[in-house]
Amino acid sequence: MKFCYGFGDNSFGQLGEGLPSEVQLPHPILVTDSPEPGSYPEDFEIFASNRSQSLIKVDSSRPEQPNSRRDHFLCLGFNPQDEGSASKTQFELGVRSDAKRFVGGENFTLFLDFEGKLCDVETLENLNGDCRWKDVAMDNTGRLLAIDDRGKAYLFKDVADLREFDGTRRSPLMAFDPKAPTASRVDRNKEPVDPHFSKVSSGWSHFLLLTSQDDTLGERQPHQIYVLGDNRFYQLGVPSSFGHSSNDCKLLPLPFFSLSEGFPSKVSKIATGGRHNCVLTFDGDLYVWGWNEQGQLGLRSRNEEDQGRAIPQPTLVQLYDDQGDEVELDVKDVDCGSCHTIIVTENGDVWVTGCKSDHF
Repeated sequence: MKFCYGFGDNSFGQLGEGLPSEVQLPHPILVTDSPEPGSYPEDFEIFASNRSQSLIKVDSSRPEQPNSRRDHFLCLGFNPQDEGSASKTQFELGVRSDAKRFVGGENFTLFLDFEGKLCDVETLENLNGDCRWKDVAMDNTGRLLAIDDRGKAYLFKDVADLREFDGTRRSPLMAFDPKAPTASRVDRNKEPVDPHFSKVSSGWSHFLLLTSQDDTLGERQPHQIYVLGDNRFYQLGVPSSFGHSSNDCKLLPLPFFSLSEGFPSKVSKIATGGRHNCVLTFDGDLYVWGWNEQGQLGLRSRNEEDQGRAIPQPTLVQLYDDQGDEVELDVKDVDCGSCHTIIVTENGDVWVTGCKSDHF
């Protein structure tokens, strides 16, 4: 039997029924897809989570029925169809099993399937007809940044704006030369760059985009990471644009990770918290930057004044044991909550920082 382990806020029942509203330590959660007590699936996957919901992909097949496999998604937490109820809920989504990503702020409202169709979670309606998307993310202001099947990025002010898109009436986002005199304005004398993207991740009011790692694109991919949005807490990692509000829609490259400028490794994953970011490389190195008030960056500092400040540029994370000695471990995975960060190391250990803890 498999178990889920969770901790943190459980105000909406997103960690499972029968637990307190705040779980301080990792706690096992039994995931059921049956109203019968004690009936648990043998195979499930922790698929996605947001502020009020956790999604579990469940295989509800039965050994005595070899052809009975029916993957579906079980949602723990807030049920938008039952807003009047204060009870913590657990319900099955009507979404088909080929969903590869769920999108939403307070709760999941859209999903992207393996065919590239973006659909409504409740109605299952395809929002864009023949348009096909590679990835999509939504920030807490409701903006969506979507990457089409050609690797082009488009910014939409909300879901209604995205619904009107037919693939022809809007130009993709363009990036501009990072050598411009200031990053706070677009130098129209510089030639725009036309990057191709593969992944996007969103914070409360900013986005990170990862360019395609396809070597056949050659010099067309001068930068690995681009950023867009609010930079009041240095979450863009571009110090010269500090102070930009979330209304700023310029797509800026992040030269720190540019292979052409000496960065030694390709990026394997990007992750965003509310106002902070993490970048993981194929070499197992983890870089962080942005707001650090809750210690969410995991940077141990001898100077207490530095522990809660914002970090304006990507910084390499060092891991330490309980005795304060540095540990040489590669990081294999990373993800972020609003004000915390979780990593998995090469030996399978889980490390957590944030919410007033100043290091992993």
